[in-house]
Amino acid sequence: MDNLYYCKYYSPIGKIFIAFSDEGIVKVSLGKVKEDDFLWDLMICSPICKIVEKNLPEPTHKELDSYFNGEPITFSSPVNFISGTEFQIRIWKEIMKIPYGKLLSYSCLAEKIGSPRAVRAVGSALNANPVSIIVPCHRIVNKNGKLGGFGSGIAVKKKLLRIEGIRISKDLSPYFLNDS
Repeated sequence: MDNLYYCKYYSPIGKIFIAFSDEGIVKVSLGKVKEDDFLWDLMICSPICKIVEKNLPEPTHKELDSYFNGEPITFSSPVNFISGTEFQIRIWKEIMKIPYGKLLSYSCLAEKIGSPRAVRAVGSALNANPVSIIVPCHRIVNKNGKLGGFGSGIAVKKKLLRIEGIRISKDLSPYFLNDS
């Protein structure tokens, strides 16, 4: 990988920084991230790459527009995990299977990856997710229905869930996948 590209995407939840390579999306940063901090993180992840500002590929741009318009979509934009352990990447790939508007518990996710006792490790891996939204870690909640944490803050997690039609209440059970 010679070049790493990045752009700003303006969404209803604020400015989002997105990095991508020719192989796919590398990083999506939500919340109040400063551009300099985002670029610094990219340089640390890929110190040998040249980082260039470039427009987001049109298919990915359209998918994000659809998502933020509340359209139930499944992202088809490729993801290129340039960082993360084998365990983390296994978790990130698994959560990409969770449908729009559905939830899964941390413990169910741990079971799905074959490590039922690794609930805390699952939470840590979700916190390290470099590709928010497209790798939908916001769809993971506690089995008791509480929202749990989110790297970009719980307010952003709530906004993303509301975009997907999930009503934040004491009972989130109607939104759980059948095997949660």
